[in-house]
Amino acid sequence: MTKTSEMIESELKGFIRLQEKLGGIKIDKLGHDATMLVETGTYIYQIMVDKYSFKEPRYIVDVSSPVCRAMGTILTGIDAYSTKLKFTMKNWIGKGMSLVLNFQNEKSIITGPVKGVTLTGKSKLGVEFRYEFWD
Repeated sequence: MTKTSEMIESELKGFIRLQEKLGGIKIDKLGHDATMLVETGTYIYQIMVDKYSFKEPRYIVDVSSPVCRAMGTILTGIDAYSTKLKFTMKNWIGKGMSLVLNFQNEKSIITGPVKGVTLTGKSKLGVEFRYEFWD
């Protein structure tokens, strides 16, 4: 391993540890009643788990962004992206990381950095919950 690749690997490991410490949302583990309000510097994205998708998780997005509206409303994936490290964490929403919204039409957009998330839904026992992240 070269010095450069060792430095990059070390920086990535530190970044992943920081994201785990800050906490994040592993979106592929959310139940069908989950809704997220994701705040970036520019827009607030309302993202819901599509309760009619059983094979592959899908998400429904609603946002005032004209770019997003032109893409459609069905997402096939949401990943977190570090612009500094050019690194993607699959199925993750993390503080300060941009979202990569993968649309059903196989196009993607990258949002601004995530500032905060409100997560609501019901547990498997039917108990309603609400969590605030990072604000």
